[in-house]
Amino acid sequence: WTHDLASYAAVEAATLCVFAAMGRDEFTGSGEALAATASLFAAFGLAAVPAAAVLGACFETHSGAQLATVALFFATGFGLVVLDFVLEAVPGTRAANARLQAWAYPVFPAYCLGHGMFRLSVRAVLADLERALD
Repeated sequence: WTHDLASYAAVEAATLCVFAAMGRDEFTGSGEALAATASLFAAFGLAAVPAAAVLGACFETHSGAQLATVALFFATGFGLVVLDFVLEAVPGTRAANARLQAWAYPVFPAYCLGHGMFRLSVRAVLADLERALD
């Protein structure tokens, strides 16, 4: 797993560099945002690498394992984030969503990454809005 985690660390560092080069201030514009983004990526890597290894053990071929991992991570990283957003927006479903947020969503590393990135983005938008209203 050392090789997997080292490879992931290189990808994480490259991703942070691309975010900085592209001026994505919500993720790298301050020390606080950079630390939050780096921590989020590191936590995702520490959870996703073993999860992918366990999932991959269920398949006979590497390509089947990779496709299943990508599909699962996409469904949970995008699908559950959208579901969370929609359920939170509908007043009648907020209680059910709160229960899902407490025990179901955090089981999926891709959801945690997607939700964290969304929260960092919203945080930046709210800060910009606050400055505009002052």
